[in-house]
Parts: sequence; structure tokens; C-alpha cells
Amino acid sequence: MFTKNLLRLIRPVQVTLFACVAILLCLVGQTRISHEEPADFFAGVDLEEEVFELPEFDEYRAIDPDAFPDDMTDLLDAETRLPMFFQEPILLPDDLGQMVTPQKPLLENALTFAVSEAEPFREFWYPKEKKRLLLKMGVGTNESEAAVARGLAWLANQQISIDDKTGYWEFDGVQKDWRIAATGLAILPFLAMGETHIPRPKKPRKPDLEGVPEMPTYDKNIARGLAYLLSRQKTNGGIVGIDGKVNMVEHGIATLALCELTGMVGDKDPILRDAAILAVEFIVKAQAKDGSWGHRPNENGDTLTLAWQIQALKSADISGLKITGVKTATKKAEVFLESMMTNTASEFNFGFDKQGNGSDACTAAGILCRMYLGWKPSTPALMNGIKHLKQNTPTGSNVDLLTQYYATQVMFFYGGPDWHKGWNPAMQRAFLRARIYEEPNRGSWPPKFDELGGEAGIGKQYGRLGTTCFSLLTISVNLGRHLPLYQVENLDKNSFQD
Repeated sequence: MFTKNLLRLIRPVQVTLFACVAILLCLVGQTRISHEEPADFFAGVDLEEEVFELPEFDEYRAIDPDAFPDDMTDLLDAETRLPMFFQEPILLPDDLGQMVTPQKPLLENALTFAVSEAEPFREFWYPKEKKRLLLKMGVGTNESEAAVARGLAWLANQQISIDDKTGYWEFDGVQKDWRIAATGLAILPFLAMGETHIPRPKKPRKPDLEGVPEMPTYDKNIARGLAYLLSRQKTNGGIVGIDGKVNMVEHGIATLALCELTGMVGDKDPILRDAAILAVEFIVKAQAKDGSWGHRPNENGDTLTLAWQIQALKSADISGLKITGVKTATKKAEVFLESMMTNTASEFNFGFDKQGNGSDACTAAGILCRMYLGWKPSTPALMNGIKHLKQNTPTGSNVDLLTQYYATQVMFFYGGPDWHKGWNPAMQRAFLRARIYEEPNRGSWPPKFDELGGEAGIGKQYGRLGTTCFSLLTISVNLGRHLPLYQVENLDKNSFQD
């Protein structure tokens, strides 16, 4: 008995000593590594497989910037996620007199990667060091960043100017007259990469960037689009189309753009903020009695039209816009979505306007809306829904684009290996393979990419402009994350207070 008790007392001391020795060896090794050439470090190492062991979903969480040393806090956003075991500080014995966070050597090592400067879009949107880290963590890829850059350049050239201060976008599909939807949808990809209608201050160029094209700015494109949307807004908040009537699909998309932009610029533009509030108030008043939204205000509607309104309401909530009646509206929407859902051991889906008649896009949109309205990763219905969505992992050269738009957000928020090792790599491959690399439409995505969407799909209804906008928004989920709606920590901000 005495021997067992003695061993029980000695074992923690042994573990502590071994831990101290291991940490000291790592610190010594880090000091030695820091004197080597960056290009040699991690040479031939597969970062995802050998450095980042990806844990199960419940070990992921939003990172706390305050946990980093002062000189590292500017390298990560709050939404950047690391496995939990890279976040917990290690408390060393008192005689060492310090606390060591394992993130610091990890981050410093990651920053030693040599990233080619050949791609002229390398310096867009992120400081070099931060972007390198995000790319190597699997947040995005060099190719996806270049694809977004080319896509935005193409998108900017499609804007139709009314005058120097006003302009709109126009679909080249069946819904050619939906200029409100086209303009709102076209603004969103610019916002996703951190662009707003407020010009950003010019910074002096670094000597090593001499000869690299200047970073384009799209504030004027966004400002012209914003001016067009505001010019179509009536005093009751409704944003009317060219027929003089409010189409709730168009209104929802435009309101989403207004709210996301408001969330990004804060109080810098009170006119924008007031317009966003009016537009959200109109959504609340236009809800049907059954909790849905139809194409016309107060008409019974469907899951896909409802999804645009819920995205707008969620964005308004994140952006701090307090709207009377929002909480009641979201509760009614939950009731409608519940009536659309089929959730059994063998089947899971959301209907379009009645139970059982929906598409994969309806199911993905329904799941995303329920996540906005409170579903947690442990919610059994969500777990069943994820199993269904995984059957739609993109594998070929054609997709159902609306399904991909909603499902990619769901899988991103769910996280874990289902996202990092499953959905995200497959999605990146499919979308990058499909984009156009030759003029005159270099940077766009062809309508036939949405072949699986059928006659009601994005390609047929919205044409090349719509296909490109949805593709940019989909691959930007894990690349830009500037949109408030795409930020992981905002998913739990579910106040919806009246």
C-alpha cells in the first residue's frame, strides 16, 4: 500500500518534468529554426496531415485574440478557428515564472512558409503574413483567391452606369428584369472580400512589389449599386423593381446587401443605416400569416423566398439594427419551417411550400435558416440534415448552384472533418475547375455550370451574372469571411429582440 501511494505521488511530478523538458526543447528548436531560411522550413511537409491534426467537431471553437501575445494579435481574426489543443495555455512551474502559449511557435513556424509573389493578386484584402497563415490552415487556397480576384474584376465590368453616381447590374437569364436582385447579389461578393462603398486609404507601396499591378478598388462600383438600390426604395421601406412593385425575393436580396454593408461600416453612413432599417421593417410587415414570405407582400410563400428574408433579418440582428416585430416574425418563420420538415431515420428534407415537395436547395436553405434561428451542432435534426447534405458533396463538373450556396454555409458552420476533409476540398475543386480562364469572360462562371439546377436553377434564371455571383459567394465562405453573416461567432448571436 505504501509503495502504491508513493507511486501515485511521484507520477504527477514525472509528468510535469517530462512536459517541461519537452517544452524547453521546443523553445530551443524554435530559436534555432528562426535563423534558417524561411523557404527551407516545412519543405515537403503536408501541413494539413502532419501539422494540423483535425479533431472532431465539438473541439472547434472561435479563437480568442486575447489569448495571443501582444505582437501576434493582428495576425488573426476572431473568426479564425484553430483546434482547441492549440489554444489552451500551458502553465509551467513557478520557478520558470511564465506562461507559454503553444500558439506562438506554431504561428511563427507557419509564417516562415515562402509563398510565391508571382500571382498579382497576392496582396489583396489581407496583410501578407495573415493571409499566408489562413491559406496554410485550409481557410482558402492561392487558386481560390486568384479566382475571386478575377471574378470581381469581371463582375465590376458588367455594371451598367446610369450616371457617374448610379449604376445597376442585370441578369442575362430568364429574370432579366430583376435588376434589384441582380444589383444586391452583385454587391455581396465585393463585400465578402472586405470592399465597401467607403474608399480605403492608400498605403505606400513596398519596394518588392514594384512592377506588380496596383490593387484595384471597387468602392465606386459598390457606391453606384447602393445608390441605385436606394433610388428604388419607397417611404414604406419596400424596394421596387422596374415594374414598380415589390418582389420579395428581390427585396430580400437587396436588404441582405444593405444590412451586410451596414454591419461592415457601422455608423459611418447614417443614410445607409436608415435605409437598411426601413427595408427590414418592410420584411417584417410583409410576412404571411403562415410564417412564410411569398413573391408579393403578405402572400403565402415558400422555403426559398423565406430563406432570403431570414438571411436579411439575421444580418440586421448581427449589425445591431433593432426592429420592432423581428422576434415575432422569426418565431412564425420557425413554425412554417417546422411544417415543411420531414425528419425520419431514412429521410430528411424541407418542402418548398408543403411537406415533401422540396428540392435539395430547399433542404439546404431550410437547415441554414434553422441554424440562424437557434439550431445547435448537437441538435438531432441538424445532425440528420448534415448526413443528407453530405450526399450532395460536389464531385463532377456540374452542380446545383443554389444547393451549393446554402449547403456550403451549413457545412462551414458545422465545421470539423466533414468540412475540412470532405466538403471544402471537393467544393474548391469543382468550382475552380469550372471557372472561365479565357477572354472575353475570364473570371466568370458559365451558366451551364449550374446544369443540375435545371430550368429553375441559377444558370437558366440568372444567367452568367447570377452563376458568377453565387460561385463567388460560395468559394468566399472560407476565403474572405468579411461578411458579418459568414463569421462563425455571429451564428450564436441569436437575440432577435423586438
